[in-house]
Amino acid sequence: MPSSQPLVVPPQSMLPSQPLVSAQPPPQTMPLLQPLVLPPPQIQAPPPPLITQPLQTAPQALTHAAPTSSSSSTATNRILKHDLLDEYSTANLSQLNDLCNSSNNVLDLCYASSNVPVNCALLPAPSPLVKDVRHHLPFLVSISCTVFTFSDTNGSTFIDYRNGNYDGMNEFLATVNWTRLMANLDANEAAVTWTEILTQAINVFIPKKQRQPPQHPPWSTHRLKKLKTVKRAALKKYAKHPTDRWKNHYRSKNRKYSLLNNQLFRRHLNRTQSRLKREPKKFWNHVNEQRKETGLPTSMVLDGDEATTTESICDLFRRQFCSVFNNETVADSQVARAASNVPLRPPIGPHPVISSESVRRACARLKSSNSCGPDGIPAVVLKKCCDALAEPLAQLFNTSLSTGVFPCFWKKSFVFPVHKKGPKRDVRNYRGIAALCAVSKLFEVIVLDFIKFNCCDYIAQEQHGFMAKRSTSSNLVTYSSFILRTMQKRKQIDAIYTDLSAAFDKLNHRIAVAKLERLGFSGSLLEWLRSYLTGREMSVKLLNATVQVLCQFAKVWFPFSNNNISSRS
Repeated sequence: MPSSQPLVVPPQSMLPSQPLVSAQPPPQTMPLLQPLVLPPPQIQAPPPPLITQPLQTAPQALTHAAPTSSSSSTATNRILKHDLLDEYSTANLSQLNDLCNSSNNVLDLCYASSNVPVNCALLPAPSPLVKDVRHHLPFLVSISCTVFTFSDTNGSTFIDYRNGNYDGMNEFLATVNWTRLMANLDANEAAVTWTEILTQAINVFIPKKQRQPPQHPPWSTHRLKKLKTVKRAALKKYAKHPTDRWKNHYRSKNRKYSLLNNQLFRRHLNRTQSRLKREPKKFWNHVNEQRKETGLPTSMVLDGDEATTTESICDLFRRQFCSVFNNETVADSQVARAASNVPLRPPIGPHPVISSESVRRACARLKSSNSCGPDGIPAVVLKKCCDALAEPLAQLFNTSLSTGVFPCFWKKSFVFPVHKKGPKRDVRNYRGIAALCAVSKLFEVIVLDFIKFNCCDYIAQEQHGFMAKRSTSSNLVTYSSFILRTMQKRKQIDAIYTDLSAAFDKLNHRIAVAKLERLGFSGSLLEWLRSYLTGREMSVKLLNATVQVLCQFAKVWFPFSNNNISSRS
């Protein structure tokens, strides 16, 4: 459908001193017609005629000569006039503006390509964007052109977990005979069966919607939308009848809209700032939106290799993330020496038996996230359907622990690159964030509680990371108190600061398991820990492209494997 798009042309004083004489070809995402505003020198002549003669040579920049007298000034203007017409003819441009100023002269010219049919209307700007300048009349150019629409290549359909029918899903899941379905299945087969049934329930009870771009700013209200509609109608009325009456009418509506819009915008900023502590994610989303820094550059480099497509950028991240993982083979003697500082304890007993109540408590600790891992099941579904899923999950978890096998289906994860520092085009300035399956996180929370309960007495008091109710703040308080006590005793203090680069990626799993074995973990639980840490599959995911990364993985066991465990009993 053709549409009318106004173009406000600023006065000559607001434009660059050097006139533009050429334009780059329009990109594919723009209409073929592109108006070009060229400020000519001060000439007292009617507008030049429409010139449609094609050009054979590239235009050259205009030069302005400084007049020394009135006669020389007239001669110079005459020469510039002919040079200007030659340049416009060479550029294959047509004159659009025929509005005269108060001196009945046309000083500000608006040109468009001559080989494109132009259907436009010109009128004085009722509310110019810049201050009026004498002899330079701001005007609007309304050009009728075809509006091109483009499909979203990233996919416009999404699953609306916020508006799902969770009551119906709970009723459906409660009717499933989980005991009969998973009776004779091993851990891997049971995990696949459980995932397929829950995925079927999601497809039935969770709606799918089309992703719609926001039509209005977040601070918009019903009154502001109505004023915007009234303002547009007033502008159309003025375009049809360019009189002072309709001009003042438009200015009045535009003034009301601008005042309300500024007021609502300031209120939106204050509300966003006040939510910094309560909702920091929304605050930083607003900051990134203002900075226009969301997403990745369309071109990225790694060690001189440049990638411009999504698949090739994915491959660059795969190479980078694989290079930081430690795949070093450690000898048995080195493993034994590294774990020798851990006290040798008797076996702590069999693996824990997980109850449905333990699953419910762990579900309550999960974040209500709509993000999905490779299995396509978000944490919000587990929380909403916790009562119906607690019993089958407890059965599945106990099968996994008793056999010492962590399901391979839950070992898969997506890795998303997050910018850390430096130029955004350099892949080395990104770190990977792994998105695990939500049910895998739930399983980890339950097992981690059991490990912490049996190991908390053997972790050094100086450990503040990855410990409940401890953080960098508690570490600084402890360290500062130690410094003050030492200074009061008039003793010397020497501090050595170290930073382990990509510490998670360089953790040796054999050493971690060896330390846990000396702490009393044995049998199927120790085999389960080995199974959990081996055979991991990670894939870099950008938009709709994924590239597989085969590497080690470490997350939960860092405080127990990289910590000097005390010898207290």
